[in-house]
Amino acid sequence: MAKVKAKKRKPAKKKSVANKVSSPALSKANAAVAKLEKASKAAAKNVAAARRKAVAAKKAAARAKTAASKRTAKSAQGALKKASASVAAINAKARIAKARATKESPMPSIKLRSLN
Repeated sequence: MAKVKAKKRKPAKKKSVANKVSSPALSKANAAVAKLEKASKAAAKNVAAARRKAVAAKKAAARAKTAASKRTAKSAQGALKKASASVAAINAKARIAKARATKESPMPSIKLRSLN
């Protein structure tokens, strides 16, 4: 029986991989983004808690109809507004930090300072 010779194949070409860009400024920017995202999540939890408190206080005020309970409801509403405003501010900061890290403006009208 004749011997069957295996065909010799060329080794596969190595795929060219784009070099990963890393610089101290980029690392710093990404760290800032991560920090702000963490703060944003925490602030969102605070808003949810404040909203629950405000609703509960409003219901209690409606039931009790005392000045003190109405005052408590009003202050809970104020706390909710403050918490919501802080979330909005943190989210805006995070959006800008993310844009800096990727070097693209979140809004075309806003010019970003360069990373260096």
